[in-house]
Formats: sequence, C-alpha cells, structure tokens
Amino acid sequence: MSTIVGELLETWRHAERLAEHLPPTQPEHETAEQVAAELRSVYRSLTDVDPTSPAEVAAGRDAIARSRALLDTIAGDAG
Repeated sequence: MSTIVGELLETWRHAERLAEHLPPTQPEHETAEQVAAELRSVYRSLTDVDPTSPAEVAAGRDAIARSRALLDTIAGDAG
C-alpha cells in the first residue's frame, strides 16, 4: 500500500509543478490542474478507508498510469 501512495504522491507533485510552469492561458495548464485534482481524490480514497479494497488499489494504479501518460505528453508539448 505504501508503494502506491508514494507513486501517487510523486505523480501528483509532478502535475502540480507542471501546472505552475505552464502559462494559465495554455490548455495544458488546466489539464495538469485536473490531473492533480483527480490524484488528490484518489489519494483520499486510498487513505480514508482502512483497509483499502483491492479494487480501490487497482483503480488507484490505473489513475496513476493514465496521469503519468498524460503528464508526459503535456511536458513534451511544453518543452
């Protein structure tokens, strides 16, 4: 469980840093903010319930993978 939370926090921070560096007028800025909000919600679902169900962990892993792919695309477009 701690591994997924660590991965989630790392990806969440990446989304927030990316949003900070992108001009607010770029659509990618809003996308990065949306990713950060989604990961915040996933974090809450993983940490508010004890024990976390396998379905919640799987959903968290899926959200991390989707978020990382989207952030990589955004970072590549911004660079």
